[in-house]
Amino acid sequence: MNRTIRSIALVSTLSLAAAACTAGEGDGHSSPSPGSHRTPLSKLSEVALSGDPLGASDVELSGSGTRPLGEVRLGEHRVVSYVTSKKCGVSVFDPKKGEVIGLRTAWPENNSEGSDELPGGPYFNSSASGAGKSDPWVSLSCGRNSMIIKYESRDSFKDSHLNGAISVKRSADERTQFVVIGSTEERAKILKKLS
Repeated sequence: MNRTIRSIALVSTLSLAAAACTAGEGDGHSSPSPGSHRTPLSKLSEVALSGDPLGASDVELSGSGTRPLGEVRLGEHRVVSYVTSKKCGVSVFDPKKGEVIGLRTAWPENNSEGSDELPGGPYFNSSASGAGKSDPWVSLSCGRNSMIIKYESRDSFKDSHLNGAISVKRSADERTQFVVIGSTEERAKILKKLS
């Protein structure tokens, strides 16, 4: 009887070892789990903008594959997000001065580049502020599947006129807004982590 139990244990161990060795054979990539499909920014629907703010601004990329994905009004400023073939962009427009901030950032080519602090990453980051005293400071975090715009102003303001695959979250200090562009699922994950 002991011999039979040892034989069964040996066969079971060898079977499990063989199964473990052959699991994952193929191209070295595991298949994604059913709920992990991520929609790249390049596959999101383009939004129609009133007027042609990107064409009228200093955006050198307008007309050459530039696809607007979202826009929102933050106080007096109009914030327009867009993508090109491998870049994210944001333009901030003042109704009196035109474009006051224009940022463009490439997304990381692979998962070993960029920052992974928030879901949807990795991200490459850039930031700028306008030249005027009342102009905001803006940062852009660009990833292949989402982009995050952090908008800070000296004054408190309200958001309005959301258009596109976009969500907005106000921070506790009332002067910072996070604008998140991406699929509904991606935005929900990111918004939970922002403060």
